[in-house]
Amino acid sequence: MAKKTLLVWGIAFIVGFYTTFVLQSLWNWFAVPALQVPRISYWLMMGLNTLVFLMRERGEEGEKLMAKRWVIAMAVLDACVPEEKQAEVQEDIKQYTADDGIWGDVGSIVYRQIAGNTFALGIGWVIHTALI
Repeated sequence: MAKKTLLVWGIAFIVGFYTTFVLQSLWNWFAVPALQVPRISYWLMMGLNTLVFLMRERGEEGEKLMAKRWVIAMAVLDACVPEEKQAEVQEDIKQYTADDGIWGDVGSIVYRQIAGNTFALGIGWVIHTALI
């Protein structure tokens, strides 16, 4: 479990560095000429990215509120499922959650982040080199 956790942290750092590179590139390609602002260094963009990330964090209170909402949503769903169908629904839910568990979710999040960054960088590069 500790190895997986360290692996996730390592991948998160790599994705963070890549995200910073994408943001810096897009800033220097588009914001600099459009807004007449200076180019930004990699480490300054890393700091700004971290600042925005921290400002967007929900914190502990937000997590408690989100957990409370999920409990309420699940209670409503339980009330909507007839008793004769509850066992079938439970089995279907187990099938989807048992396959990959949290590590599948983490992998999916990382993949989406990398794919989204790469797509944005690619589109930005095409616009920057071919269309401007």
